[in-house]
Amino acid sequence: MSHTRHSNKSHSSGGFGLLETLVAIGILTAGLLGLAALMTNLLKVSNQSRYMSTMTMLGSEKLEELGRRSASDPVVWAPDGGTSGSLVADATQTVAAPGGPKLVDYFDTIQAAAGSGSLLETTSGLDGTGTLQYTTVEHKADGTATSVQSATPPPPSSDTLVFNRRWVIEKDPAGLPPGVRRITVWVKFQSNSGIPIPPYQATMVRP
Repeated sequence: MSHTRHSNKSHSSGGFGLLETLVAIGILTAGLLGLAALMTNLLKVSNQSRYMSTMTMLGSEKLEELGRRSASDPVVWAPDGGTSGSLVADATQTVAAPGGPKLVDYFDTIQAAAGSGSLLETTSGLDGTGTLQYTTVEHKADGTATSVQSATPPPPSSDTLVFNRRWVIEKDPAGLPPGVRRITVWVKFQSNSGIPIPPYQATMVRP
């Protein structure tokens, strides 16, 4: 009789150990799923930060370039009280700038990729003869930059990011002193990952 009671106790202990194991596996699975979700969110936030910082750099870079141009340069010319360019569509306009009319693009497409610790930035546009040219600027880690022009774009790498950039020039806009131009640059990341990235927009005022 005592032997039978000992056998029942052994079976009961074995069953309790199996239940504990199943519960532990369930807790571990839930923890791993939570960790995977956390890592996914961290990666998403990291990518968003990368895209936003690149858009900020590209927008600031274009504003600086337009701000350095002469007031008589057709690229920053706009009629009195009017505008040149567009932020809602790729715009090419013939401007009646000093020195004669000129065809001006108010948009470009940028391929940005990291390579050997530097950032490769490729923009496309028409040269003085109307031929499509690709300009690749390599921003190095030491702060220097080199530029190369080509008739063909560089082959994209696995980390190549593509951005659309547009800008508009306003002459004598309402609310500002006369004789000034307001330049606004808009940058949008071409996302195919499903991650919503709002466009970047920046403005400057110059003579």
